[in-house]
Amino acid sequence: MGTIGYAKADGEMARVFRLLTAAVGMLAIVSVSADSADDLTPPVGYRHWFHANTMIVDKASLKDLGGMHNVHVNSVGEFALRKGGPYPNGTVFLTDLHEFSLADGSYVEGALKGLAVMAKDSKKYASTGG
Repeated sequence: MGTIGYAKADGEMARVFRLLTAAVGMLAIVSVSADSADDLTPPVGYRHWFHANTMIVDKASLKDLGGMHNVHVNSVGEFALRKGGPYPNGTVFLTDLHEFSLADGSYVEGALKGLAVMAKDSKKYASTGG
């Protein structure tokens, strides 16, 4: 698994927070309206993409979305993530949501609960800006 990036000054923390909020929101949307995402399949090897962040959400905060959220971005979008956007067509973000446990003061990743995939395609998803 990749390393967890730490936010730097100049608004990077805000960009990371927006990314994670969007990923959690997409997970909620995909779980509620899976029909709209039937054509999206998990990309092979996504766990080898750039690991943008990991966030622990406890069940008290978001009951159905509680867990360990690992956010990955493909090579197309990695440069834009590092410099702060905009994201080019072909960018894919994927969040894998896992159960987690606490053992000896460390969070331990558990079973996979779900995946959220966001793909940038300004023609296919024109109504949402891509």
